[in-house]
Amino acid sequence: MSISRILNSGALRYLVAGGLAFAFNVLLLNVFREVLGLPTSLSALLAFWASFFFTYSLQRMFAFRSEASVRASLFRYSVLVAFNSVVVAFVVTVCHDVLGLGLGSSQLVATAITTVWNYFAYKHWVYARRSPATGTTGPVEINAGE
Repeated sequence: MSISRILNSGALRYLVAGGLAFAFNVLLLNVFREVLGLPTSLSALLAFWASFFFTYSLQRMFAFRSEASVRASLFRYSVLVAFNSVVVAFVVTVCHDVLGLGLGSSQLVATAITTVWNYFAYKHWVYARRSPATGTTGPVEINAGE
């Protein structure tokens, strides 16, 4: 497998975009809390919502190069975020309270689980282009020269 093919991999772009989104969230959280002196809960809330739109946009444009409807894909992304929020809370609780893992380890397990299925959900549901005629999804074709 060539370096060019690896760098053009949707999965790699997805992981890079996710890493950038995580860094953006942590940066904003620190700016709101440490620089602006906002309460921790408000800082976390503001960082989450800013990261929500940043992540959606980065995954849409960079990772999946989607041409799907913004309104429809943003709705599907929101549904996935809501679902993931419930799953993460459940997994962290089970890992920490039942299995005795530390909070960091519990969060890592939850993140690993959601990261795997999010890739496929993004690719085949959230950012998939739908045919107006049939309603079916298909991959978005990107020419190497674009």
